[in-house]
Order: sequence, then structure tokens, then C-alpha cells
Amino acid sequence: MAFPKLIAVDLDGTFFDKHQQVNAHKFTKLLDYLDERDYHFVAATGNDRATVDRFLAPFVGRFDYVVQNGGQVITKDNKELALHSLSREHMEIAMKAVAESPLSPGHGNVYSTATNGYMLRADKGQGELYHHMVAEFPNLIFIDSLDEITEPVVKIIVNWPEVHAETFMAQLNRELAGTAHVTTSGFGMIDIVAPNINKAVGLQELGAYYGIEPEEMAAFGDGGNDIEMLRLVGHPFAMTNAAQPLLDEFPPTVSDNNHDGVLDTIGTWQ
Repeated sequence: MAFPKLIAVDLDGTFFDKHQQVNAHKFTKLLDYLDERDYHFVAATGNDRATVDRFLAPFVGRFDYVVQNGGQVITKDNKELALHSLSREHMEIAMKAVAESPLSPGHGNVYSTATNGYMLRADKGQGELYHHMVAEFPNLIFIDSLDEITEPVVKIIVNWPEVHAETFMAQLNRELAGTAHVTTSGFGMIDIVAPNINKAVGLQELGAYYGIEPEEMAAFGDGGNDIEMLRLVGHPFAMTNAAQPLLDEFPPTVSDNNHDGVLDTIGTWQ
């Protein structure tokens, strides 16, 4: 196959190992190869930019971003190409759905903007996964009302008991009636983003900017929020540790995320 001009990679469960680390030597070699050809590496993730930069700190400035599940698109030289925000109505529907459910979420709703995360003060400390949100948003801002959020909200993060997550997603999709996109990265994590927004949309926006067609792209993923971008690109790959629906539809990598599956698969192209 011709070497892709753009390689988009999900992070957790795909590029990162179980310690959220990456093989720095192999990654540096790949980035050098891409830079020599003016090709692109894209971090395509549900995480926000600050989290990506924290984990990939030595490589910042050498990759592009499709973050917040397509809600925000930024070039490696820091040009924001897109910011897709949610309406106040979407936020209120999500808040109401969580409040009225008999189940207990893993943490309070997080309202993620381009630069910050917000949580209602009433939810502070609640849920067994609250500490994960504090780790992801070290400067988490606590508010008494959604009125206090004065910047566009790109994504709402909800965590639900995993066995009930699909049912709750279906409920949210019904209540939002196609006016928002509800997706999951597994483990009960549910993201609500703007209507018709996903990682594939973000890749199309990057492709339009760089003059790269989808068939000239490759992508790697492991979860439900990766399906759209895998279907878009010319060279899709599911991690060997991916959810079964992805493995049923896309070619597998040479190994899993704990054994450099992405980088070693790319190594077979060079």
C-alpha cells in the first residue's frame, strides 16, 4: 500500500499502553519519517487537548489534534480549525436525565470547553470515578449553575454503570432527538457532542485544510467512538484488543496496545 499522508490514532486502548505511555523511540522515528514528507500524525481522541499534551508532552508541536471526539480540531502549529459547541438545551437535557435515573453515575457530569472542565458543586466528590475526572481536569471548576459557564461547551462527559451504558445512551439519543451525537469509548464512558460531530468529521476538516483525501488516510481505533473515522479512511485498522464489532469490520493490527500495535503495524508499511 502507498504510505498514508495522514495517520489518525485513538489514544486510550489504542496508542497508549495500560500505563498510558508510548514507545518514545519508535514514535520519534515515525514522526521524523512523516516530517520529511510533510505528512501528518493526528491524535484523534475523546480527551481534551490539555490531557493529550500532558501525556504526549515531548512531542507537542509534531502532531495535529482531533479532540473531544471531533468537537475541536487544531493543527500542530496551533491553528484552531473547528470548535463545535453544544447548546444550553443539550446540557439541561443531560443533567435532567442523570438526575432522574434510579442508577448512580460514576461521577458528576463534566462540561468540557476548549480549555476547562466544569462540574456542578453539588456533584463534587460523588461517584467512585470522581478522582479520575479530577486527574483528567486538574483545574476542574465547580459551579452552582450552568449559567456560570461563559465559554462554549464542546462535550458533556457522563459515566454510567457499564452494563447499563448502552441503554442509557439509547435514552439520551431519544431525548436529544438527533440534535446531538451520543457516543461511547467503553467502560461506561458516554460523551455528548454537537449534532453530526465525530472523529471522522474532524479528519475531514483536517484533510480539507491540508489537501488530503480520506483515501490517503489511515486510522487506528479500539472502541465505538472510532467507528466513523475507521469507515472514512482508506486504511482502517482495529486493535487486536478492540471491541468485537470493530474486529468484525476492519483489519486487525499486528498486536495489541500493550505491545506497540499501532507503531509496529505502521512499521510494516515502511
